[in-house]
Amino acid sequence: MDSKKNAEMSIFCKIGRGDVSFWWDNWTVLGALANIVLGGRTSKNTKVQEFIHEGAWMRDKLMGKVSESTVNTIQKIKINVDKRDYHIWLLEKTGEFTCKSAWQNLRRKGCGTFTSSRIWHKQIPFKISFFMLRLLQARIPTDDVVNMVTSRCSCCTKHEEESINHLFTCNEIARHVWNYFCNAVIWRKPEMGWVKFNVDGCCKGNPGTTGGGGMIRNYNGEMIKAFAEFYGQGNNNLAEAKAMLYGVKLCCNYGFSKVIVESDSMLIVNLVNQRMKPPWQLTQIIEQIREVTETENFLFVHIFREGNAIADHLAKLGESSKTFHIFNQVVSLPMKIRASLKLDQDNMPNFRFRQKKNQFTINDVTI
Repeated sequence: MDSKKNAEMSIFCKIGRGDVSFWWDNWTVLGALANIVLGGRTSKNTKVQEFIHEGAWMRDKLMGKVSESTVNTIQKIKINVDKRDYHIWLLEKTGEFTCKSAWQNLRRKGCGTFTSSRIWHKQIPFKISFFMLRLLQARIPTDDVVNMVTSRCSCCTKHEEESINHLFTCNEIARHVWNYFCNAVIWRKPEMGWVKFNVDGCCKGNPGTTGGGGMIRNYNGEMIKAFAEFYGQGNNNLAEAKAMLYGVKLCCNYGFSKVIVESDSMLIVNLVNQRMKPPWQLTQIIEQIREVTETENFLFVHIFREGNAIADHLAKLGESSKTFHIFNQVVSLPMKIRASLKLDQDNMPNFRFRQKKNQFTINDVTI
């Protein structure tokens, strides 16, 4: 029965003619009304259309069934009697039901960690995952672990002690291996006459509490304006889109007509550039972004997460502080963000792990 209740909460009925159950279908943001009403009849045969007259809600009749606050919520729901009611599966972007999303919602998962998510990955063979676990727990039988006389490494010119740290991180061969997988991502300043707006969204849990943030910079890499904002419950894509909408409005309010918008969300960039059809949850926000920017010269481009560090810090600040921040001067920024700003101005790279050798990635361009 618990599984049934959880699944029902994930089904939302979009009202058209009102043929759905008034009490037992989830057609408001409140869930099934039968679960929040104390006493009274809650017949499954009662239809939503019984409370609609000439395309409008019958407030007096609603007041006889539910509380005033619930009636106020219901009256905000738009009615379209020319269309049929349809159901939306809230756990999928497409709104269509899948067994996978239902299972992910019902099962009880333990708390994961960043390290475990990198070790136990579907693209990593189990034997490698177990080896990495033993390595992190210092369970590899090297001389320093088994308390034997430490031998000297024969694979490097310095012949240092053959410890776990030396074998896997410090010696010359280990460094060559790490360099093979590591590429540099550099934030580039815009040309003169342009400004660059970096934006990011943050979600703790996905879905969970969300925040967003961004920074506008000139051709010297100097901050013009920055913000961090809390959005409440949602997911990372919704937070990214909300932050982008606020940022482009901010650019327009300050009269910037040539703006490069950089986001590490390829999905949001593709949606704004009309390369994909937006999910129903994001349709309204994406349309607003297009409307705000259609009369100006806005370029929406993707940047790797490592080159978008400042926006990432601001988004996390918005989520963690649970409030809105606007920054007009560099000195008002948190120390960590000021440090990242200085590194970007000096063209210092951040590193991204890729399986390509001797290549550098700058704003998604590999050279």
